[in-house]
Amino acid sequence: MNAKTIVTDTMPNDEEVVEAAALAIIAARGVTDENTIASMLPVALRDARAVLTLQTQAQTRDPAMSNDRQVWKYPLKPGMPHAIPGHRDSPIALVAQDPVEGVPAVWIEQTLEPADDIAVKWQLVGDHCRTFIVVGTGWDVPKAFDHRGSCVCGEHVWHIYEKRD
Repeated sequence: MNAKTIVTDTMPNDEEVVEAAALAIIAARGVTDENTIASMLPVALRDARAVLTLQTQAQTRDPAMSNDRQVWKYPLKPGMPHAIPGHRDSPIALVAQDPVEGVPAVWIEQTLEPADDIAVKWQLVGDHCRTFIVVGTGWDVPKAFDHRGSCVCGEHVWHIYEKRD
């Protein structure tokens, strides 16, 4: 069964497919140790169910729904700037721990337009870029950055800032 079959021919409550997707999530992180796989499996199963549910919903989307806007996830590693494509006025939907990577992340509503490349289908509108940085509690906050949200990742609280124009 290939990935396309998993996405298009199954429902998220098919446990065999959910387990295969969860193992694919773990394998994508390069994990091979059986004990580590076993410890990661509950979270990967949850993530796989969520992804398969969203994909199923996307296939049965109400025609009245907009298909030129989507929420995209951007994992952010602490202490380094991250350039993220998109307009500054695109809403930040969520700041939280990325359930797959375990690092802070922002989910941003992006505006899309039909792509020239048929294989791509959609692309971001414009060529704008936003700069984010993650700082820890007690760290210095860079000048010209505005707070966008904070999240708990394990025992750390991270604070996400965006550079002003």
